[in-house]
Order: sequence, then C-alpha cells, then structure tokens
Amino acid sequence: MQGFTLIEVLVALVVLAVGLGAAMRAVSTVTTTSYHLNSAALALISAENILSDTRLEAKWPPVNTSSNRCDQGTTELLCEQTVSATASPFIRKLTITVYAANKPRTNSGGQLATLVSVIIQSTVL
Repeated sequence: MQGFTLIEVLVALVVLAVGLGAAMRAVSTVTTTSYHLNSAALALISAENILSDTRLEAKWPPVNTSSNRCDQGTTELLCEQTVSATASPFIRKLTITVYAANKPRTNSGGQLATLVSVIIQSTVL
C-alpha cells in the first residue's frame, strides 16, 4: 500500500497554513512600515520647505502659531508652525510639526515629523 494517510495530509496542510500565515503577516508588516517611513520622509520635506520659505522671507517672523495644508503629492499633510521668542530679542525659535491631515491630532497620533530651528534677525548679521 502506497500513499499518505488522511492524518498525514491534514498535518501537512496545518504546517503549510501556519507557514503561509506567518509569511502574510511579514509582508503586511513590511508594507505598513514602508508606508509610515514614506509618510515621515514626505512630512520632513514639507517641514524643511516651510523652514526654507521662512528664512528666505525678508520680514522678521512674528511670535504666533499657524496651521496650513502642506500636501506632498497624494499625501495629505497639515503643517503647524510655531514661532516663539527666545532670551535674545534677535533670535526666534521656529518649531514646525507635521501631521497626517486625515488623522485626529492627539498627543502623538497623526504626528509624522517635528523640525526645530532658530531664525536670526538679518539686521544683526
């Protein structure tokens, strides 16, 4: 008598199903991680664009907070720009936080990138 018994076939199918399940989970994790890294990279590009625009403007930025859409391609982003005073009247701290526009803004939810820099008043140079 040749062939496999029903039990052997069922055990082989269970082993195959567990292996395929693990492979699918790994593919899903890689895909999700890739998406989040791509979104974070685009958010950082948006923050750097805002920083460059602020530095290129001829006027001294006022102390305030503003939010604007800063989409990159098909990625919908919301950029929050906060200009705050420092100990020196000639230096302002600029904090740019980028959020996913389609997620609620909580303490950490939806936040993709934060960029902090200083702006020096051009008349000092």
